[in-house]
Amino acid sequence: MRGLDALPDIARFLMHEVSNYRRGVTEVNPQSSTKHSTISTVPRLCYVGEVPVECSYHGSALLWRLLENYPPRNLLIVEGIHRSSVERRLPGVRYIHPPTPGIGRMLRTRYALHVSEVLYRAIPILAASIVPSVAYHRPEAIITVCHGVFWLVAARVSNILKLPLHVIVHDHVPETLLASERTRTRLVREFGRIYSAAASRLCVSEAMATEYELTFGVAGQVLYPCRARSPLKQPLRAVRCCATSRGLTGVFAGTVAGPDCGDALAALARQLAHVGGKLVIYGLINRADAALLGLDLPNVEFPGLVPASVLRERCQKEADFLYVPMSFAENISVNMRLSFPSKLADYTEIGLPLLIRGPKYCSAVQWARKHPGVAEVVDTENEEELLQAIKRLSDPRARVTLAHEASQVGDLYFSHARAESMLFGALTGGAA
Repeated sequence: MRGLDALPDIARFLMHEVSNYRRGVTEVNPQSSTKHSTISTVPRLCYVGEVPVECSYHGSALLWRLLENYPPRNLLIVEGIHRSSVERRLPGVRYIHPPTPGIGRMLRTRYALHVSEVLYRAIPILAASIVPSVAYHRPEAIITVCHGVFWLVAARVSNILKLPLHVIVHDHVPETLLASERTRTRLVREFGRIYSAAASRLCVSEAMATEYELTFGVAGQVLYPCRARSPLKQPLRAVRCCATSRGLTGVFAGTVAGPDCGDALAALARQLAHVGGKLVIYGLINRADAALLGLDLPNVEFPGLVPASVLRERCQKEADFLYVPMSFAENISVNMRLSFPSKLADYTEIGLPLLIRGPKYCSAVQWARKHPGVAEVVDTENEEELLQAIKRLSDPRARVTLAHEASQVGDLYFSHARAESMLFGALTGGAA
């Protein structure tokens, strides 16, 4: 109860800081009539969110890439619950963390539901704990990723400081938090209100932007996942792409997110075995964990998590295709339809063909169907069709054609310059 007892003191301190903050912004930024999406005109920005900003993988890497060219003195990072590794952070940028020790670990235990419920009810306290630090930075805008609960903290902070809020949406929000049905209903309602009022809305797919516009009555922009700013050294051309392979090697790079993903990987391994092939899984999984997901198969290898440059080099020398599995599970069908696999940004830069497997309605399959020839696509759970796709990939000419098309389309969709320009444009257009 000590935190609750301290609220009156916190409130008085907040009033003092907010007062100083408002005076400071008026003095420091009297002129902002010209708004261009260039580095010199971007606002002082504060990121508040649950997704860490670090050069690692998934959403964290995407945020790092979007902000890696942002002026360090104009940027503050507030990471809630999950903390980035110091050596992977944006250089020269200040990172702060609210007092949530051990919460991240507890969210991975059997008590996760109860912890999530407590976090949801603690949003006012969490916001109060960081407002002084945020106000001291004197930002002109707040940005968040709508994941878990900390986007609600970001919305509250932006409201207290009277700042524009910019939202990035990578996943359907109710799917990002383990919570009771009642809390999920509240989340949806609050998301609609905050999304509609945001200064800018950046959605990860066309399907998401379209559905949210129909649901909430406001348009969003499509901000696809992006590649790194500085392209890694231009390949050595993928060595195995043009040559006949004795046994195909498929690669999956990323998190094996639960039983559905495990099943999809096991299905590929089983069918690769029919042609003397193997599956290589790069990520934070070992053989002991894999056994729990049915992946303890003789033709599956686990090299671990490696840097992007190493992954690229190994794939170009040793792999024949890259695998993009999407879940067929009904309970997460909305997220499969609205979210977009971030690995496509990096996969399409490697110079190898893609094998996409998922339901017809999922975003990855829809994207591939929109661009015929960009990938080998299997849109059923029938493993015989998966085997036929693998056999088609055995033809080196087919692999070369698919790899070229994937690279061309990927250059259009996932370039760093395109994503950064869109983000900076949204920030300068929405900042006061």
